[in-house]
Amino acid sequence: MPGRTDADLKIAVLDPASGRVIGERVLRERLQYYTYSVAWLPSVERFLLVGTAQGHGFAELIDNDGKVRASISCMPASVREAAIAINGRTAYTPAADGRLLQLQAGPDTLTLAGTLMDTAGKPADWRPIGSIGLVRTSGALDWLSLTEQGLEQLRFDPARVQPANAIDQCR
Repeated sequence: MPGRTDADLKIAVLDPASGRVIGERVLRERLQYYTYSVAWLPSVERFLLVGTAQGHGFAELIDNDGKVRASISCMPASVREAAIAINGRTAYTPAADGRLLQLQAGPDTLTLAGTLMDTAGKPADWRPIGSIGLVRTSGALDWLSLTEQGLEQLRFDPARVQPANAIDQCR
């Protein structure tokens, strides 16, 4: 839509046996363009949606029937075109303020567990043109981000996580 920077995000369930799409509905209104990502968490058998709406981030844990099982209604804004990295029940996603968010999930629970700075202790200059996190066997995270100058690699150490504070949780 010309002049708009937000849109409604819809969800629907695909019945693989029949090929029919059922239960289409608006999941989130006024979502900032391209500031959402979805990942599958096999350890809890849920989809994780993170995004930004009306200037704040949010996260939702969604089951196979499209039902929201847990949510975080307010957290730091997410980054346009940024992926989610998964390590068991823990998910990581970039925040617009230069940190990496750490989320903990259970089948019916979702919490903003903490935030990470890169191993150099500096905020990341996330660019809105794509990034992806890769979990190393050591548990460290390599985050690859596209920039106007090429590929940038950042490293994060989950052992250095800082607890989410009241501001991170919009309190």
